[in-house]
Amino acid sequence: DLATTAGSAIAPLQHGDMASLGLTGWTPAGIIRWSFELINVTTHLPWFHTIVLGCAFWKLVTLPLNVIGLRNSMRMLPIQAEVQKIQGVVAEARKTGDIALMQKQSAVMKELYAKAGVSGFGMMAPLLQLPVTLGLFFGVRKMCELPLAQLAWSGFEYLPNLTEPSWAIAAIFTAAVNLQIHIGKYELNLRDRPSSGHLMNLIHAMSTMGFFVAGFWPSGLVLALTTTSLFTSIQSLLLRVPAVRRLFAIPSLTKEERGRPP
Repeated sequence: DLATTAGSAIAPLQHGDMASLGLTGWTPAGIIRWSFELINVTTHLPWFHTIVLGCAFWKLVTLPLNVIGLRNSMRMLPIQAEVQKIQGVVAEARKTGDIALMQKQSAVMKELYAKAGVSGFGMMAPLLQLPVTLGLFFGVRKMCELPLAQLAWSGFEYLPNLTEPSWAIAAIFTAAVNLQIHIGKYELNLRDRPSSGHLMNLIHAMSTMGFFVAGFWPSGLVLALTTTSLFTSIQSLLLRVPAVRRLFAIPSLTKEERGRPP
């Protein structure tokens, strides 16, 4: 058919093609684009599947950081009330200029964290994933907007041209994000922090507005975001399994701590 003929007329990507187009480099986006080129040239997969596989690969790369971050946040929950109390004392001491009290409370906080098994690196884990998250977004967006000629034939009948917008994939993306948010509620301590549930509901509502933004983005970019969101949901579900949590030493919320979502 016409799509197959058009696809066969576009020369397959070769090693170094992205570099010649200025798409690779030592930035997160450049490295991610290079990895996509490597996957495509090595496997000869169509670009639809290349993007899906590439996003899955980078989700796997960040899995250790996700596990460390989740373990840390779960260990934080039982001591959250004590932490907030100490933070309140420190804030008051800062206002009055009581340096001795600030130092004393900081030492108490450090001891509390150590006893609970909370680490500074664990607190930083979510931030350390940002380069990959932003690299995927800007990396794929530039590939689509340049555009990389091979993206004009995705190899998937229902999303043939990854350089053009598609309201269909935008709708799927919106559904995927809402699913991710819904699954993420499982790790919230709604008993002690009921406001977290209301915040998640607000994010739910705001995420629907993303549909109207994603509808104007290149479908290849939205495909990457959708894939990442779906793999995040799968990862969250797997990390709920008791055997998996024991393997990674991730504490679980009790039913009472989890509470009821608003």
